[in-house]
Amino acid sequence: MSISSPREYNFSSDEINVRVEYDFNKIVQYLVKHKEKFSKYIEKKNKSCDGFMAYGSTIFETYV
Repeated sequence: MSISSPREYNFSSDEINVRVEYDFNKIVQYLVKHKEKFSKYIEKKNKSCDGFMAYGSTIFETYV
């Protein structure tokens, strides 16, 4: 992990660089276990509204 804060902000801004390691299989297992809740989240986030046209799928199996 590294943190950078420039003395002057003319050409750059604060930065935090973090390396995250994860187990993809554990994430998939968690999503499958909480399928109903995740499906509601997908539907909420991929719904068209004024000024936004949703193109993403709302089908759970598309993401897992």
